[in-house]
Amino acid sequence: MLIVSTVLFWGLEVGSWADWFGAVGTILAVIVAVLAPYYVNRPKVKTSQGSDYYTPSITLRNLRVKALNVGRVPIKITDLGFNIGNTGQHFGVQENISEYLQQNDDVEGNIKAADVIISLTDKFPNQKMFVLVPYARSSQGKYYKGKPLKYSRKQMDKDLDAILALVAQ
Repeated sequence: MLIVSTVLFWGLEVGSWADWFGAVGTILAVIVAVLAPYYVNRPKVKTSQGSDYYTPSITLRNLRVKALNVGRVPIKITDLGFNIGNTGQHFGVQENISEYLQQNDDVEGNIKAADVIISLTDKFPNQKMFVLVPYARSSQGKYYKGKPLKYSRKQMDKDLDAILALVAQ
């Protein structure tokens, strides 16, 4: 003997439980089919920063910004630079590059540390801590940001004195 239960909605019979599970499964399958191409085929860029130092005195020389395409879709990078905290201001490390990055390709730009330090201390003379956020901008205008770099005014002054002493030699 086979017992089939039906679902009642406001006193009306609206089908069996199997019909409802089938309908919900179909709706979920359609949602996944529609959204999957968006998540799989979109550009993904990982942005990072680095530093170069003179040795043996360990003097800061350059700040670097690197953009790596970690997605499947090729992407055109047009600018690399640093955002200055939440001020909305930025300075470019490399602008108008027009570099197409295939999967796992990267592009890197350098800026002299002395230029960064002088620019920041001139623009923000009373600020004690700076947050530099590396970015890469694509040809579509999307910004890919990296991990913030915190830089104290005291350390900046120390690095600038060391750079100037090294240049004077």
